[in-house]
Amino acid sequence: MELSACCSAQSAQELFEKTGFCSNCLEPTIFYTETEVNMSKITIDIGDLCTHCGKDTAFGSGELLFVNRVPSGSNGKLIFADKEFNVDIDGYMCVQCQSVECDDCGCFTADYLTTETDEYCLTLCEDCGDKRGITGE
Repeated sequence: MELSACCSAQSAQELFEKTGFCSNCLEPTIFYTETEVNMSKITIDIGDLCTHCGKDTAFGSGELLFVNRVPSGSNGKLIFADKEFNVDIDGYMCVQCQSVECDDCGCFTADYLTTETDEYCLTLCEDCGDKRGITGE
């Protein structure tokens, strides 16, 4: 891998391999290798953080976020030197961000049912689904 004139350290090479940016000038830099780097395909893994609100969903983080989290991807923007780049973000989604509002009672729930007719579509919590005779099966 060729390094640009402003980069020469091993850490600069590692930063580029993860982000596509030169660590000294923070400019998007294309290094010519056997394959070209596509700046639109940057993916950042944020580990145990929620991809929507940023809460920690790691084991022991509290609020029972670990047991109710689901793997999630999201889109974001990476800003370097006043330039914005679209990135994909990998992590988890916490239970609060998974929850939707019930169309009947207004409570938020992650365990919801949907029903669709020719006239409307409803999102219901389990209690309201039971009242209407709608099951999740």
